[in-house]
Amino acid sequence: MEKPPSIAEMLDLAKALEILGMSEIDTGDRDLLLPLLAKTLGDRKRLSMNAGFEGLVYDSLRYRDQLTEAGKFVSEVSV
Repeated sequence: MEKPPSIAEMLDLAKALEILGMSEIDTGDRDLLLPLLAKTLGDRKRLSMNAGFEGLVYDSLRYRDQLTEAGKFVSEVSV
């Protein structure tokens, strides 16, 4: 992305997901979430293509899983 969302914007996204009762972003949510994620015209165009948004969702889920595993490892080592 040309200009990734700021921390405040990510918190806004998390609040929107909470209000909508969504626990996870899905590729079908592109049109709903695009205004919250893309600031520039280039990013909106890139993410409005299915492959662009699907890649973003895939990467976010992969990073979530990596952080979850790292957290499990840290808690196991700490005990």
